[in-house]
Amino acid sequence: MGQEYRVELVSRGFDAQALADLRQGDRVRFRHLKDHPDDPRSIAVIDAQDRRLGYLPAVHPMVDDMHDRQQPFDATVASVDGDTVVVDAVARDGAGVATMGGAAVAPAKKRGCLFWGLVAGGVLVGLAVLVAIVGPSAEQRTQIADGNAADQASPPDEDVAENPQPAEPVAPPEPVNSPEMSAAEFASLRSGMSYSEAVAIIGGPGELMSESDIAGYNTRMYQWDGEGGFGANANAMFQNDELVNKAQFGLE
Repeated sequence: MGQEYRVELVSRGFDAQALADLRQGDRVRFRHLKDHPDDPRSIAVIDAQDRRLGYLPAVHPMVDDMHDRQQPFDATVASVDGDTVVVDAVARDGAGVATMGGAAVAPAKKRGCLFWGLVAGGVLVGLAVLVAIVGPSAEQRTQIADGNAADQASPPDEDVAENPQPAEPVAPPEPVNSPEMSAAEFASLRSGMSYSEAVAIIGGPGELMSESDIAGYNTRMYQWDGEGGFGANANAMFQNDELVNKAQFGLE
């Protein structure tokens, strides 16, 4: 299966009747609006009757795939809630990654790295087995024998205090909010929230992945490492310092 994206369209203010007719599972198409006056990279989303449902977000990995790699996609409607439309898109070829939420999450690791990691682990295990079979060297056996003799020659420790005092109880350390994003923190991020409010919830700043200024809109994409399995991470997109899209992969 090719690369997969789940993306929320920028659909407010478009064809109300087309949005009302839209149903989950409907097929949609993408159209490059190269003559768009504000953004010649704009990608419109079209229904079966050629009615415009909205746009893909200006800063999005799927838009980069379409322009830079000329990657074709097949897409269906994942959900419709008023004028909020979420679309599932699958590339027709190439290796894919599963993504969730309002924007796609880039692959955490490449398969080649994982393969060589497994090879290195196998070599280390083989060396450990070989050492266990051969046993310690003559020098190591001498050091072990000297250590045992020293232990036998040393007198046992004597109790000094006749009435030892009980140790004072130690208060547990105050919990520290990890800068990595958890599933609960991801769920707490709401549309319209500022970047500083998001950082306060997550516990640390995100890595700025991209930024653009188009037609008076400053758009920034941030990424956080996530709490969870291998490669867990999350993205959040802010336009004019308001949260408009978010995405996560593997958070717990």
